[in-house]
Amino acid sequence: MSRGNNTQPGNAVAADYKPAESIMIETSSLPRVLSCGTGPGAASITEALKQSDEVEHVLSFGRKAQDYHMATITRTRSMAGKMGELTDHDRYSGTLAQSISPDRMEQFYRFLFQFADHLHRRESQYHYRPHRLETLHEYINYYHLMADIFARRIKDHGINVVLFFNAPHLGFDTLCYQVAKLMEIPTLVLMQTIFPNKFVSCSEVETCGKIDLTDIPDNVEIYPIEREESPDLFYMDKVTPTSLRKGLLNPKDLLLVLTYILTRDPALLRRPAALWSLFRRACSVKSSFPRFRDPFADFFHVNQLDYFETLAEFENQPVNLERDYVYFPLHLQPEATTSAMGGIYMDQALAIEHLSMLLPDNCAIYVKENPKQRHFIREPLFFHRLNRIPSVQIVPSMTCTYQLMHLPTDGQLEVCGNCHGNRRVGSHLPGQKRSRLRAPMVCFIPRGVPLSS
Repeated sequence: MSRGNNTQPGNAVAADYKPAESIMIETSSLPRVLSCGTGPGAASITEALKQSDEVEHVLSFGRKAQDYHMATITRTRSMAGKMGELTDHDRYSGTLAQSISPDRMEQFYRFLFQFADHLHRRESQYHYRPHRLETLHEYINYYHLMADIFARRIKDHGINVVLFFNAPHLGFDTLCYQVAKLMEIPTLVLMQTIFPNKFVSCSEVETCGKIDLTDIPDNVEIYPIEREESPDLFYMDKVTPTSLRKGLLNPKDLLLVLTYILTRDPALLRRPAALWSLFRRACSVKSSFPRFRDPFADFFHVNQLDYFETLAEFENQPVNLERDYVYFPLHLQPEATTSAMGGIYMDQALAIEHLSMLLPDNCAIYVKENPKQRHFIREPLFFHRLNRIPSVQIVPSMTCTYQLMHLPTDGQLEVCGNCHGNRRVGSHLPGQKRSRLRAPMVCFIPRGVPLSS
């Protein structure tokens, strides 16, 4: 089934070969599919599935044009799709509870933590249209409620396979994936790649990237990757001489600050001194970073100031490129490659803590923040954890990524991920093997630096 012949990287159309593990669907009946996704093409593909003679039934979770509107989950407000509101006729069904044996409740609560982490992106300090959950126990109760509702809908429609158009990481798709797993219903996850007309498919998000290289057919064409000094990365903004200048507070920023005051803290209008302090902090933060690192690109919250004020403390530190070091570019969060596929290392500070224990004492770890990152998961305590590691140095945002990757020796260790223009595209020198870790993280280690494990 094609989405069109668009060769722009990131538009998925076809796969080279089938995954090592196929999905097992009950053969006595045609698939009854739950389609879950809000991205481009999800609605049209779902409609095509409904017209297919090879599919018995399709239920769709997505936007308001689909059967059930998933903003009900992400915004905790009832919103109707084609079949009405997801919470219509809301009564406890016990459907999910009947599917989970007591020894699997630990898995249920691991899922709950992941769901809370994914839905956290829609809290009021990060989003103009937030949900209304605030406390830990509100998240717990909400998860129990919505998991039971999802399970009842799946049972009522006799769903026997669940289809996703990306790695579940937005909250509503996370919950859908988890409920399917708890009910032992097969899942199929499709994910875009930056390679034209290619996508990745897997039945378990956890298995994505674990490819048996010995199982690849001989006739699969190798995709060439040019190793350039500054590759053209379509998902990153171009850096120009103008964008390297220090920023200045502009009318757009003032409008964002005013929007925050009117919608979140109108009492500031009656406190001139506090209001003036807020504008002074915003002006100071804006002028501390180059224009490509805009602190207030499309959103303002007072908590952003704490984050950028912390980062500003490292903006004038010198960087010694002659010593032994590991380059650890922080990955954008929230993002599927970290939140959904990072495993325990979705906590990137934990990854750096563990990395520091593998390196010799004379080897530094240069950590650079992602240029698109905001204050999500980057409270001052995050940087306090990093500062406690003697070998860690947080480098200024003006430090050139490609200089940090330029090695005086003949190689590097790399792992694919999403950071600073290295998204999923790695390159290695001819004749050298690529090393892989289970989690989709990236670090660059000069050859010759010994690892203790």
